[in-house]
Amino acid sequence: CSVHKWLFGPYGLSLVYASADWSNNELSEPLVHDEHTRLGADGDTPLAFDAQKPGYLEDFQPGSKLFDAGGRVNPILVPMVE
Repeated sequence: CSVHKWLFGPYGLSLVYASADWSNNELSEPLVHDEHTRLGADGDTPLAFDAQKPGYLEDFQPGSKLFDAGGRVNPILVPMVE
């Protein structure tokens, strides 16, 4: 949902609830297939690149992190929501 419209929070943030049954289901697909949703990705830390195996790791992060859309976290806005 839009945080600023429905929760009176800062403009530019969105929240989604994903049940454990849905987020841990093997058939659930990530919203974005980039490095941010891959196993081992952590914020601004880039994933290691191996020239022998081009591309990202095949495994995704567990739970609702599977549905992150990437991008950078705004360090000023996030504490306003917590």
